[in-house]
Parts: sequence; structure tokens; C-alpha cells
Amino acid sequence: FLHVPAGTHGRALANLIAGAKIVVAPDGPITQKYWSNRLYLALGFGGFLIHPWCNWLTDYQYRDNVDLVLYETRDYLHELIDHFMVRPQSRARIAQTGYETTQLEHTYRHRCEQLIRTVKERLHV
Repeated sequence: FLHVPAGTHGRALANLIAGAKIVVAPDGPITQKYWSNRLYLALGFGGFLIHPWCNWLTDYQYRDNVDLVLYETRDYLHELIDHFMVRPQSRARIAQTGYETTQLEHTYRHRCEQLIRTVKERLHV
């Protein structure tokens, strides 16, 4: 398994993700209402991501087993890793869909546009 050192960003992070068969997001401190921006980075760099279950992710256009794979327990995580290690076509298909969804819906530009809309709504502009 690949460990990404703290402070790894940009091209170095993209290269690590590109070289990994499976990217696993840690199961903490993520909650049902929070996840790391590394989710967007991993998917935006074309990685196959297994991420802790988070109800809000499905509200943000990500679909389990379509854009990424979600797990609820560490035992299930290990099952998923075993399952997808021997299914490179499934990994590639899910990674590609996750990449496309991220590019269509979840870039910094999208977040800035959303922030501007929210500010205007709150200020009644």
C-alpha cells in the first residue's frame, strides 16, 4: 500500500495517484458531513478511490460503484480491496467516471461560482 506523506501536493500527488491501483481514503476524521478535498484531487487526477461512506457525497453528484466506491467498515474495506485488485477493467471504468464527474461538477471554478451565488443570495444582490 502507498502512504501519501503530509504536505504532498501538485505534481507529486498526481504522480502518486497515477501510480496507485487503488487509492484508499482514511476512515477518520471524515464524518457524514465532511470529507477531505483529497477526494476531489484523487478523482480529478484519475485515481480509483475507495472512500468511507458519507451520506452527503451522494448529494454532491457522486455515485457509489459508479464514480468511486464507499465502505462502512474496515472489514468491508479489505473485501473491496481484494475484489477490485483482480478487476482492472472495473477499476478503470469507475476511475474514468469519477474523473469525468469531478471535471464536470467539482473543480475550483465550480466551488467559486457556488460561493458567489450563495453570497449574492444572502446579501440579496
